[in-house]
Amino acid sequence: MEMLEKIIAMYVGGFRKFLDFKGRSGKFEFWSFTLMNTLVTHIIGYVGKFGIVLLLLAIVYGFAVLVPLAAMFTRRVHDTGHSAWWAAAAGAGVIYPLVQPFVPLPLLISGILNLLCFVALIYVLVLTACPSDEKNEYGAKPEETVLEKRVSNIFVVIFFGLVVWHIYAIMRAGVVLPEIDTSVSAQLPHHTVE
Repeated sequence: MEMLEKIIAMYVGGFRKFLDFKGRSGKFEFWSFTLMNTLVTHIIGYVGKFGIVLLLLAIVYGFAVLVPLAAMFTRRVHDTGHSAWWAAAAGAGVIYPLVQPFVPLPLLISGILNLLCFVALIYVLVLTACPSDEKNEYGAKPEETVLEKRVSNIFVVIFFGLVVWHIYAIMRAGVVLPEIDTSVSAQLPHHTVE
């Protein structure tokens, strides 16, 4: 029960420190906030299907959590000894695919940007799973108990498991890999004989 209280305290603390882009956040703080946010987002998103007011609540929550999440990502990247620009690159990895349909770029440039954003996002996610750096330019190393380190490692496994499950569900639904008709008649041009 004490661990649950700590996790909830980390989640609430993430909102309290929503303008702190200079400090450090340990793995336990980051992953507690991230998984609680993921849980709340899924619950609100599911409940949002039942009415316009609940849908608006889900949208408001989604926007309200953007700045605290960006601050948390920045502090976590600082904790591993890296610049906040990596957190910005991860943000671009999330935002660019959403705005890509509205930005008329040649296919090659768009593909390269997609690849760079994806690689940056994966790199930052890996950074967030790394242990804290010792004292660095961003401040002292956050104190974490052995139990908190173990719990944060479990959270990392859960999060990446959810990511893999979501990718699988999307592919299974045919959104990414639509069914393609590979029959010979579908590949040949159709000519009408008079």
